[in-house]
Amino acid sequence: MATIKDIAQKANVSSATVSRILNEDDTLNVPESTRNRVFQIASELHYVKKGKSKRTEKALTFAIVQWYSLKQELEDSYYFTIRMGVEQYCSRHGIALKRIFKDDLNIEENLKDVDGIVCIGKFSTAQIKKLSHYQENIIFVDMEVQPLKENCIVLDFSTAIYDVLSHLHDLKHQHIAYLSGKEYTQDGSLFEDPRKKAFLQYAESFHFKTTILEEQFSIESGYQMANQLCEHLDDITAIVCASDPIALGVLRSLEEHSIKVPQDMSVTGFNDISASAYSNPPLTSVHAPSETMGEYAGEYLHHQAGKLKRLPVKIVLPCTLIKRASTTHR
Repeated sequence: MATIKDIAQKANVSSATVSRILNEDDTLNVPESTRNRVFQIASELHYVKKGKSKRTEKALTFAIVQWYSLKQELEDSYYFTIRMGVEQYCSRHGIALKRIFKDDLNIEENLKDVDGIVCIGKFSTAQIKKLSHYQENIIFVDMEVQPLKENCIVLDFSTAIYDVLSHLHDLKHQHIAYLSGKEYTQDGSLFEDPRKKAFLQYAESFHFKTTILEEQFSIESGYQMANQLCEHLDDITAIVCASDPIALGVLRSLEEHSIKVPQDMSVTGFNDISASAYSNPPLTSVHAPSETMGEYAGEYLHHQAGKLKRLPVKIVLPCTLIKRASTTHR
């Protein structure tokens, strides 16, 4: 069984630091990257925190089903952070974990005899039905299950997009570009992003002229989409990006085209990843509580483990607009 010393050696920090991180010591001043690295290593070594309760309880095992491959997850901190939220909760409560990534050939074997399943990402109707067959104690994170037959945790995208457009309206912008990515489930079904629906709805309410481009949720896609915009900018004065990686690609493209941000073009992102605060200029972005989503998922499954199935619940978490230097008045 892995020990704190084993984790400390792999993470290249002291055992005391590892102990304080795993015990959620808020007074410890270490970079967020160090905290995530410690939790990741603890997860890889299957470290189980010793409980303080004297009561004997059945050891629980949860499965995390990630719709991304491990490589994709490493390139998208949003889904990685959701998983870390689940793993941190389970580590604190002595819950063992099985991790299943996209294209895992042993999914059926890994889902046997688990006490709960956290599904992260986008899944088709057929996949939802198949996954819920293995375990009634299941919850989907970052996807609204419609009709509501299974538990899910989502973000309040509608209010988040309203806040972004209201901010740009206050800054007197009139023509706004929306840059996003397309997401498909494993069976090829297109997932309709609620952010796009909200953008179109509120853009009409604010009487914005709009331009929409959709490729992928990546820095490279943001860069390429911005290159397309720069060929025919017309009177576009603001770019709303559906993710921070897209926005970072946009910033690089605008710099290469000698378009100053925010003087010539305002740019906003979504997710508020750590890099957004240190981009040039610092990026106005919507903070998405992705780690909290994961923690809530673990907590809900823990609470329901071993109990009769109840009516499904939908948990909606609020987002917060973080205003930085990438947006300004026209």
